[in-house]
Amino acid sequence: MCVCVCVWCLVALLLCCVGVAHAADPQHTARMVKRADEMAKETMKLKEECENVATTAEGAARNATVFAMRSIYYLDQIAANTTEVGMETKKGSELIDSATEAAAEEEEASGTTITQSEETIVTDATAVEEAEKVLNNMADGMCGGCIGWYGHNEYESNCDRSCQRLGPVTQSGNCSLRC
Repeated sequence: MCVCVCVWCLVALLLCCVGVAHAADPQHTARMVKRADEMAKETMKLKEECENVATTAEGAARNATVFAMRSIYYLDQIAANTTEVGMETKKGSELIDSATEAAAEEEEASGTTITQSEETIVTDATAVEEAEKVLNNMADGMCGGCIGWYGHNEYESNCDRSCQRLGPVTQSGNCSLRC
């Protein structure tokens, strides 16, 4: 959640400074940030589902434990009645099956949530890196689509259409462009 907020702060800064102009492909960066936000929201939903499944599993385990303790306490009375032994055995088996099934669901939900969380962290970190590149390029006054080594005194043909060419590629390899 904290990484997501950080990403949105960087995007807000980016959009305030540039509008929707080009930098180190801000559209790509914005898409990455949007994807990271969507993944964070999905992770939060999975976390809630995981908590609900955990609560259900906890309840099933509690019911089985209470049943077992009650059965031990009343063991002499239950054992004296063959009909009651059968009913208690059936009820105990159902509670054990329910607790086992709930535990398996909880394990699956937690695994899914952990996997999604890890993917979200990677996506958020990548989006932050891309946003930092965009901001650094903006601070240097460069269009991101024109960055790279293209040779001295050559014109770069890959520059974004929204940028204006002000001259040849500089010795540093960056287009002489301003957005």
